[in-house]
Amino acid sequence: MTLGWGARQLLAFVSLAVLLVLVAGFLELTSAVRLGTRQAMIEAELVAGSVRRELAWFISSSPGVDVEDAAHSAGVRSALEDAIVLAPSIISVAVLSPSGRYIAHSDSSLVGTEASRHSYIPILSGTRDAVRTLWDLRGDPPDYQSETALLRAGQPFATVQVVVSGTFLWDSVEQAISRGLVTAVITLSCALIASVVLSRILTGRVRRLEAGVRALSEGHLDVRVPEEGHDEFTRLAQALNQLGDRFRASALEGGGAAGGAGRVDLAPVLERLGHMASGVAHELRNHLQRAELELSLAGSQEGEELDESVARAREAVRNVEGVVRGYLRLAAIGSLERRSTDVRAMLAEVRDELDAQARMAGVRLTVAEGQTHAELPIDAVVMKQALHNAVRNALQALEGREDGHVELDACRRADVVEVRVTDNGPGMDEETRRRAFDPYFTTREGGSGVGLPLIAQTAELHGGRARIESDASGTTLIMEIPCPERA
Repeated sequence: MTLGWGARQLLAFVSLAVLLVLVAGFLELTSAVRLGTRQAMIEAELVAGSVRRELAWFISSSPGVDVEDAAHSAGVRSALEDAIVLAPSIISVAVLSPSGRYIAHSDSSLVGTEASRHSYIPILSGTRDAVRTLWDLRGDPPDYQSETALLRAGQPFATVQVVVSGTFLWDSVEQAISRGLVTAVITLSCALIASVVLSRILTGRVRRLEAGVRALSEGHLDVRVPEEGHDEFTRLAQALNQLGDRFRASALEGGGAAGGAGRVDLAPVLERLGHMASGVAHELRNHLQRAELELSLAGSQEGEELDESVARAREAVRNVEGVVRGYLRLAAIGSLERRSTDVRAMLAEVRDELDAQARMAGVRLTVAEGQTHAELPIDAVVMKQALHNAVRNALQALEGREDGHVELDACRRADVVEVRVTDNGPGMDEETRRRAFDPYFTTREGGSGVGLPLIAQTAELHGGRARIESDASGTTLIMEIPCPERA
């Protein structure tokens, strides 16, 4: 069973939400254990400091006493008892002799016994340490200790040992996890709802555009796409409606041809638009989904991560605009202003206009000598735009070559004039040549995939066609334009 667009979108959002909750929970978990161990370390240092001050005061006020007498003083016993009451995470506080026996302990029954040892409170410097500590705390959490050595005349004479409860540490982590997960679920739920609403609004407009292009490709020239707002979608809807009006006018006028050139067959143009319907919709959906994904992620981020997600969302929106502009360029060629044009003079103009650009690329741009003289009823502005695209494509194919050469030519074949742009580049493979006129197909990084479709559409609107011949010695782009008998 194939899921529909709405079901796939909902499934994608739910999957994303689950993933983000898991990631947020993991990050909250590691953050909580780092916070818990840091708090335990601070409490242990405060308690040890309090006991150390009492011992130091007693020894300084009673010269000649040993450490055991100091440890049994009222001040030290009070500090040990207060530590247990005031710091809930502390299990015990003790003073150890250099030999490792308890000489003072919050549990007086242990005085004189050998000191028990525990793992030291972990110092977590990264996520890996936090995960390792979480693993240790699972099940039956261990207790941790902190030891502070006391010195007299540079020599250790006692040690203050503070033992922290691992169970208490794990409880504090669990509380932080609960708070974090509740916050994450609420945040992600709001982001999910907002994303679904935004998606329905945007994809609804995409569907209307797609329906308009499909209707146009099927020959329903009276169908109009709703024009709402003042954004790129509106401009695209306006272009589609204008294109339908132009095609309808061309059909009523017998193709808009001048000088007896005959009716222009709009079928190839409409077929191209039909192919573009799925391409445009697919491109728009991809970029909109990416923008929605990044904005959904941004709801649970901050700082640099938030800035990066917003930047990626903006890039996706710019890509949507690029797709729209590309389609607008194709849609803009609707009706032609045909005038009898000297093909030789037109090619010379194209050469002069692009000669500086060719020289900067290290390429010779020439017009073939002895070319066929022909007067064609064409729209010279539209035709020159197509030739500009063809020459620029050739210059890109010759990038890095020292002997690059692009030649413009025109020759008559029966009832057509072939306008040719030939380069001595590396040529195209069969797959690239076959797909060259497909909208949005490109082999060049950063290419729009619109230049060659524009050329094909120009030829078709003039009642002709475009084709490519290519081998290892170079590539020739050919526009075949119908020629009146007396031209």
